[in-house]
Formats: sequence, C-alpha cells, structure tokens
Amino acid sequence: LKVWLFWAVSTIALGATALRCDPDLELSDAILIGWAGPWVLAPVIGNLFGPVGLLSSATIWGLLALVGAWLWRRPPRIKLHAPTTGQKLALLATGLLAVSYLPLQLASPVVPFMDVLSYPSSVQRILTFHVYLPFDNDPYGCWGRYAVTPYLELFYTILALGSGVHLAVLAESAAMMPMAALLIFSAYRLGKTMFGDTAGGMASLMLFATCLFRRAQGMRGTAVAFVLVGLGLAFFMDPKRRRITFAVGAAMLGMAVGSHAIEGA
Repeated sequence: LKVWLFWAVSTIALGATALRCDPDLELSDAILIGWAGPWVLAPVIGNLFGPVGLLSSATIWGLLALVGAWLWRRPPRIKLHAPTTGQKLALLATGLLAVSYLPLQLASPVVPFMDVLSYPSSVQRILTFHVYLPFDNDPYGCWGRYAVTPYLELFYTILALGSGVHLAVLAESAAMMPMAALLIFSAYRLGKTMFGDTAGGMASLMLFATCLFRRAQGMRGTAVAFVLVGLGLAFFMDPKRRRITFAVGAAMLGMAVGSHAIEGA
C-alpha cells in the first residue's frame, strides 16, 4: 500500500505538471507521463544527489512538495472524457491480469523469478549506505557491464525511499502489478500512435499471447524496459507533434538505454 500510494501521488504531481505545461494535452497522456515520470526522473535525481549522500526520503518528498507548491499557485485545467474503446480494452486486459498477478504479488516478498537478486542488491546498497556511486553500484557482481540496469535500479530506489520501505526486495515486488499495468498501457499507446485507438487496445490484449507477463514477474530490465521503449516511441512518433510528448518521448528512449542496454538501443 505504501509503494502504491507513493507512486500514485507522484503520478498525480507529474501528470498535473505535464497538463500545466501543455493545457491541451490529453488527460490519458498526462496520466501516462506521470505514471512513468518517476522512472524517467530517477536517474537525474540519483546522479545529482546520490554521490553526495543526499539521496533520501526527505529529498524525494521535498522535491514533490516543491512541485505541489508550484501547482497550488496555478493548478492545471482538467478536461474529463469518457474512456475510448482502446482504453476500455486496455483496462480489460489489466483486470484480466490482476486476477492472477495481484495474488502472486501479495504472496511474493521476493519477485518469483530466477536470478533476480542482483537488482535489489544494488538498490539495497543505496538504501543502506545512503550513497549512490554511478560506476560502482553492482554488489552482486554476477553480470557483465552490458547487463546491468542502473536506471531501473534507481527507479526502484526512488520507490523505496518515497514509500519508506527499507527492504529493496519488498519495494520491487510491491511494484509488480502497477508495472504490468503500465506495460499494458504502453502497448496501447504505441498501437494508438501506429494504427489507431482500437488497434492499441487490441495490442494490449494480445500481450497475453506473448511471454512478457511471465518475464515481467521478475521485474528485470529484460522485460520491464519495454515500458519506456513503448511509451517513448509512442510519444516521440506521435503525429500530433506536441512539444511535451516529443520531449518526454525522447527522454524515455534515452532512459531506456540505461534500463536495459540492448532493448534501449
């Protein structure tokens, strides 16, 4: 509940910021920007505050408070619309997945997949020593440089610090269902950009015909990095060419490289 609550608060804050920068932005796109926003900002925050020992809960909530104060002075205008056909299909896919995925998350203090401890070990090092060393944060030491996922680990660190969870494995496993839902809506948004709204909804349903959900249970970069790849391509290639979506899409594609080098490239 703490991880979900913090992720929801940051989603609202960053989504509202996107609407504040572009009042004509679709609410659904603002939600997706806010939803993935902590992941995109995590490398920036981590590399700024981590090496000097300031990567802490106080820093995270202080930054959120600054955003909240800025939004309080001039709140964005929110235009509500009924869900589209594609969005309804994506919501259906999320509901179908939750039937099995949510009980799996609740029963898994450690994500249920092999070779997953390398990721929370890097996060735990930051949580324990309150310092992030960009070129020396691989205490597990099993994988080569090409396989480490520093930007994904920083995202899990932000979730842990913001929610007050002291064990990295719990912060990671608690994000399983929201991450899978974000993967579904990433597929929807890319399908919407490429072919149309309904096609995007069908694309999200077709994820059940792949092994992505099975792989995503491990919360490894090999699966979840597709969130940034899908949303990044969707926003970057959006035919409407809005400045905010173009910039956010470019940032997502850049952060995808640090979340998994092969998929990001």
